[in-house]
Amino acid sequence: MGSALHEALLARVPADTTELRSSVHDDEPGSLAVAEHWGYAVQRTSICSQKVLADLPTPAPGAGVTLESVPDLRFAGDDADAVEAMLLASQTNPEAAAGQVATVDSLRALAHTGDPVAVLARVDGSPAAITVGDVTPDGTLFIAYTGVDPARRGHGLARLVKEQAHLDGARLGGRVCVTENEAGNAGIRRINAELGYEVRFGTHYLVRRPAPPA
Repeated sequence: MGSALHEALLARVPADTTELRSSVHDDEPGSLAVAEHWGYAVQRTSICSQKVLADLPTPAPGAGVTLESVPDLRFAGDDADAVEAMLLASQTNPEAAAGQVATVDSLRALAHTGDPVAVLARVDGSPAAITVGDVTPDGTLFIAYTGVDPARRGHGLARLVKEQAHLDGARLGGRVCVTENEAGNAGIRRINAELGYEVRFGTHYLVRRPAPPA
């Protein structure tokens, strides 16, 4: 049945298609084997983790560190350029290496289904870390991105911005927080574990190149 469905879909692929994409959960080895039989390969594996938004700690920034809740991600003049530069520098994650580079505009556009949440950390006034997400109508705070300027890493800034985002999300009606991270991104996965996130599932994202002719 699966093969028949796949063949039927292939017959409808436009002639100029260059890639086919799909996904399977990481606890479905049979499905992955079928996809590999059809020529798909794992491009990346994403881990979905969840945290209940209850009994939340208040972040305690150190000397020179400030936290700003900026749900609209609007910054003025040179500060906007500084935030953009910090965001770009922070993207040493595997997703960015694969070409998925975020900008302030693209992060702002993410919050289209719920109430936006964004927290910026500054060190001595300069942008140093950011986390962005939104609270959906079902009470889920989804964290889409967290990043720290490489020059400011090792000082707990990612933890601070996420702690503040948890509080902001809870005030907007969020009951749980969900985030997805590349399986190989050990840094953010360690921080998530320290913050009480529990892994729910993993997803293999698959690609087939070149796509067959229609």
